[in-house]
Amino acid sequence: MNSQTAKTTGSPPWVASLYDSYVFTADDIPFFVQEAEAAKGPVLELMAGTGRVSIPLAEAGVDLTCIDLSGPMLDKLSEKLAQNGLSANVVEADVCGMDLDHLNYALAMLPFQSFAELPDPDAQRQALNQVARHLKPGGRFICTHHNAALRTPAIDGILHLRGEFPENGSDRTIKLWTCEKREEGSALVTALQVFEIFSSDGNREEERRFEVNYRLVEVDEFRQMAEAAGFRIIDLYGDYQRGPFWTEESIYAIWMLERI
Repeated sequence: MNSQTAKTTGSPPWVASLYDSYVFTADDIPFFVQEAEAAKGPVLELMAGTGRVSIPLAEAGVDLTCIDLSGPMLDKLSEKLAQNGLSANVVEADVCGMDLDHLNYALAMLPFQSFAELPDPDAQRQALNQVARHLKPGGRFICTHHNAALRTPAIDGILHLRGEFPENGSDRTIKLWTCEKREEGSALVTALQVFEIFSSDGNREEERRFEVNYRLVEVDEFRQMAEAAGFRIIDLYGDYQRGPFWTEESIYAIWMLERI
């Protein structure tokens, strides 16, 4: 049995090769497509990964630029675009330091609550500043978060089975386990993801481990960060049906921001 460990979100090729097998939710897709079509201008998708959101946006004819720090993830995205006869501008870049040629986007979006993957407040502030710099005046930014008030109590330091998934392109099965620990007195969370890969006859062939750091942001803190970066708060949704945000009930905090 082989064992591999990664420590940087999305960068090892094997993470990109497994990603679509266990990340395939589509509940937010209609929301992002509607917002992108309503923007009536170029759209910037941040942390695009392998294109879970990018492909539906491209299918809708959106003028789309996708950025991600992981080259292997973007290789998967580019393959999907080519296979489906679609087009998008795909750029390997860090959201905290991106310097794109185009500085007049109508809409930027950061799906899948990935803002938390910027693991310290300085990085989060830098990202907000960079997004604002790339938007036209009045351009909007959709920034999705976990609701920290609900998410934090579930961080218990125990290894949990999150699901069992067929591996794309093979007859193997993946079991995904996660263990999340929060640093004492800190919003920083260290999450260990353990992938057990089984052959069709049930033998465990591989175990791969992936360490992810993320930082949950409370509503009041993010509001201050966003305003300091030059954004106005348009709305705060608690779900992708545009329902109101409730601190004690909403799973997500979906921020609708406008560049002043």
